[in-house]
Parts: sequence; C-alpha cells; structure tokens
Amino acid sequence: MKRACLILGLLLAPAPGIAIASDRGPPPMPEWQTEPGRCTWKWQQAGEIGLWTQVCKLSTGTWRIKWDRQRHAFVEQLDRKMTRIVVQVWPLAPNSGVDTLTTSLAAAGKLDANAGCRLVQVSHRASPRTVAFFMLSPSDEKSLEPTASGEVPEPTCGQYGRSTHGVRYFMTDTRWPDRALFVDEGQERPMFDPGSITLTPRPRTAR
Repeated sequence: MKRACLILGLLLAPAPGIAIASDRGPPPMPEWQTEPGRCTWKWQQAGEIGLWTQVCKLSTGTWRIKWDRQRHAFVEQLDRKMTRIVVQVWPLAPNSGVDTLTTSLAAAGKLDANAGCRLVQVSHRASPRTVAFFMLSPSDEKSLEPTASGEVPEPTCGQYGRSTHGVRYFMTDTRWPDRALFVDEGQERPMFDPGSITLTPRPRTAR
C-alpha cells in the first residue's frame, strides 16, 4: 500500500476520542489499523504530548511515529528517515490567544511574514467545548489552485499552513491557554490517532 494515493480534502470525517485531554491515563487503543495485520499500536508520551501511534511494515518500508527531541515534536519516519512533523506544541504568549502564532512562526523562520496568511477557525471533528481548531490559510484562496498546466502549487503558508497536500491544523484548549498544538494528518488515514492526542500539565515552578 502506498502512503500517498488519495487526498481526502481539507477536513476529514469526525474521529472518535477527545482532542486535547487531561492526564487521566491513555484513552482506549484504537480499533482500526492503516493496514490490518501489518500494523501494531503503541502508546507514546513525550514532551507533554501523549498519543496512540502505529508501526506498519508495508511494501514501501517500515512506517512509524517517533519523538524528535531536537524539534520537540512527534515525527513520521520511513525506515528511520523523517518524512514530516505530525504533532508539535507551540507556546502562546500569556493572555494573547492564538493570534500570536503567526508571529511566532515567522520569527522561527517557518512562515513568510509577507505571505498574507491568517488563522481561520474551522469545524474539524466532535470535541469538547474547550477545544478549537484553526487552519493557517492564505488570504488569496486561489493561490492553492492548480496551475494552468495542472501542477499543484507549494503551500503558500509553508509547512504549517493549509495545503492541497493534506490536512494540517492547530488546536487550542482553554484548559491549556499557554499552548497550541499543530497536527498534520497527511493525505490519507495517518499513522497515529488524532482523536487520542492528550496534553499533560506542565510542572509548576517553585516560588
């Protein structure tokens, strides 16, 4: 099975589970697999993020999700070579909300400040009322359309922005106002369960 064969669109069907949860322990292991009989589920927790991930031994190689300490993110790997960031925490300035994300991305060299990109709230899947979903979208929607020759353009808003290459978004939760979570589900069913993602409290600093 090839890992890139079908674009499901910018919004997937509702997924089970809680989007950003507390540290009450792992949610139930998913009942589905990307490739039945060739994939196994593994609960992983690192960098305040927990989620169910798969290891799949397919004809294209071994696919897995691993924690990348340098990037402070979970990344997808094919035969131990990174293909993309799939889940990553981005800090939010105190009392600022999600609007400061574009500034943070530009400062980190991940977004062209002149690209005309903005965060647009979207309805992605069933989730607690405390959770909100946002897509980093170009002001000019036509910039995502295929060219006259049929070529698919590169994402105007960079690797964290809305794209025809797959489903990418940010999640916020009023229970964790100091963080936003970036999620890249890719072009087809991902190697992890987006509905199982949890965030754990940060340790309090001594006063």
